[in-house]
Amino acid sequence: MPSKRYTRSLIHFLDRSEIQALLAAPDQKTWYGRRDYTLLLVAVQTGLRLSELTGLQHKDVHLGVGAHVRCIGKGRKERCTPLTKTTAAVLKTWLAEPTTCNTEVVFPTACGARLSPDSVKDLVDKHVALARQTCPSLRTKRVTPHVLRHYLPSLTMSSDMKGSWRSFNNDGWQRKSRSINHPT
Repeated sequence: MPSKRYTRSLIHFLDRSEIQALLAAPDQKTWYGRRDYTLLLVAVQTGLRLSELTGLQHKDVHLGVGAHVRCIGKGRKERCTPLTKTTAAVLKTWLAEPTTCNTEVVFPTACGARLSPDSVKDLVDKHVALARQTCPSLRTKRVTPHVLRHYLPSLTMSSDMKGSWRSFNNDGWQRKSRSINHPT
């Protein structure tokens, strides 16, 4: 028996000013603020899924020439996602940050454990609440960790960008959903 059809609501995406407000929200004078800022920046720039983001380990981050992160994504596919120079620099600074626990997780809790999906949702909610004070358009949007994945596609297709999808490819960007094992 076929399942009932229903209308799906459109997934919201954030524009540049909303992302800037969200990234300005964490207090970077604290360890938590620096972690949250870096996590949000990586999430927005790479489009990683929540499980990929929280499971990211030091060995998965490559910051030399052709900076990128590798992760095992949905369907056990290995993904390689390039990083901008800015994101790579922020991530390099974050990884050099001294920690109290010896952990391989890139975005740990204070105890060194992997962040839970609920804790990421809580930190996104906290920073969105702060960002809403400076960016009124966020007041009408429901922002979740998943919504952060939808910024990069809107960024690459928006008319306010300097260049186009083709120039992103020429600058070293790849289509973010491309699998390592898939040649196209």
